[in-house]
Amino acid sequence: MNRKMNYTDRMLALERHMKGEIKARAAEMDRLIKRYDLGGIDLESEYEKIKRKESYLSANQRRIVIDIVEARKFDNEVSNIIDFDLEMHTQSVPSSAVLRDGTEEEKGESK
Repeated sequence: MNRKMNYTDRMLALERHMKGEIKARAAEMDRLIKRYDLGGIDLESEYEKIKRKESYLSANQRRIVIDIVEARKFDNEVSNIIDFDLEMHTQSVPSSAVLRDGTEEEKGESK
């Protein structure tokens, strides 16, 4: 990253990079699903079966299902945080904006 970038620009660049990393992780998960022949399986419901010890998958398939489901949960949480942060950084606040705490009366209102 360029050292002359301000803090907000550096954070935006980092967050965009992290979004790209999440997409790369999703591609890797898709590759694992194909490799372990898990394409026709609802991974979340199979994850619950594994937790209840009711799954009939092989040990390797169970391990992959657990890894994928937990990684998806983590990636969704991180993605939501990044989306929120990107939204906060990219929103422009008018320079005439005034913060109000609700204690003042608005013009035209009476008690």
